[in-house]
Amino acid sequence: MSCYLCAYLLNYSPSRTDARPWNSPVGADQALGTCHVCSVWACSTHGTRYEPFECAICTPAEAVKYATGIGADQVAAEIARTAANSDVPTDLDAAISSLTPPDRREVVVGSMQEQIPEPSDTSARLSPYGFHAPNPRVIGAAARSAFGNGRLAPRSDAAVIVWGAFNLAYSIADPEFWPSAIQRPWNVPYPQLIDPVLWLVETALYLQRL
Repeated sequence: MSCYLCAYLLNYSPSRTDARPWNSPVGADQALGTCHVCSVWACSTHGTRYEPFECAICTPAEAVKYATGIGADQVAAEIARTAANSDVPTDLDAAISSLTPPDRREVVVGSMQEQIPEPSDTSARLSPYGFHAPNPRVIGAAARSAFGNGRLAPRSDAAVIVWGAFNLAYSIADPEFWPSAIQRPWNVPYPQLIDPVLWLVETALYLQRL
């Protein structure tokens, strides 16, 4: 077994998966390629190659980057768009807009770090995303790195793309996920399978609803 996602015993198959032929000599959990974004290995269930090979964790994040104007992965955006249902939250546009100015985005990052529970076991901090107890500072640093210091330029259909990205990301990280029931990222069974980009947008949506 060499697929990163299969290592967590995930059996979820994204709708965009490139199914192997029934007589393929490659096993279901064997890696077919290395994700061009994060460099983890992924199998035919958890990775695909419409452009450079990409794992199922990075596709939602790359879609969000495209939607907010900082990324160019249009393929990921189209995949996310097809995963969006008709129940796009009416306040998602406002949440995305709140991340546009860098100073406001930094406020959301700070709020997110305050809200993430601190690891009770310091050894959990050795993992970048943690498993049961993610490190708030590392998640915040990853989100800052992804969005950079500039002003965002959300696209007109950003909310649809981002909502589809949420559906993709959460359906992998939470086997009991139900669309429209987005939990705080640290409360799902596999928080490390949700990219920090999604953590930040979820926090913005949470703050929008306070």
